[in-house]
Amino acid sequence: MFTQLYLILLKLAKGRYATVLLSGIAFSESIIFPIPPDTVLLPMALANRKKAFYFATLTTFFSVIGGAVGYMIGFYFWDSFGQSLIETLGYTNTYLTFSDLYKEYGVLLILIGALSPVPFKVVAILSGLFTYPFLIFVLVALISRAFRFYLLTAIVYIWGEQIDTFLKNYSALA
Repeated sequence: MFTQLYLILLKLAKGRYATVLLSGIAFSESIIFPIPPDTVLLPMALANRKKAFYFATLTTFFSVIGGAVGYMIGFYFWDSFGQSLIETLGYTNTYLTFSDLYKEYGVLLILIGALSPVPFKVVAILSGLFTYPFLIFVLVALISRAFRFYLLTAIVYIWGEQIDTFLKNYSALA
C-alpha cells in the first residue's frame, strides 16, 4: 500500500499541475487540511531535484500565507463562537492560563509548531485567538517554515537517490 501511495505521489509530482497541488496543500494545511505539505514536497523534490528549492520556496510562501489566513480566523471568529464555547465547556481558567503562556512564550510556541509535525493550523489559529502580534507571527512563521522545508529539500537534494531506493525497498516490506 505504501509503495502504491509513494508511486502515485511521484507521478503527481511530475505532473503538469504539481506546483498548483503543492501550493494548494501548503496553503490549506495552515487553515483546515490535515495532511502536511511535506508529503507532496518531498516526492516533488525527488522527482525533479533541479527544481527542489523552487518547490521549497512555493511551500514556504503558501504555508505562511495560509497561516496568515488561519491567524485571521482565530482573531476574528473568537468573539463569534469561541468565547461562549470555552465558557460552556468550563475551560475559562485553562484558556486564561494558556493565553498568559502564549503571550510570554509565543515566539517559542510558533517556532516549535512550525518546525514540528503539529498541524500548523493549530499554531496559526491560536496565534490569532490570543491576539499575538501579527507581524511577529508572520516573521517567525516565515523563518521557521522556510528552515523546515529547505532543510528537508536539502536532504533530498543531496541524498535523493539513496532516499528513493530506501523508500522503495522499505515500502515493499510494508
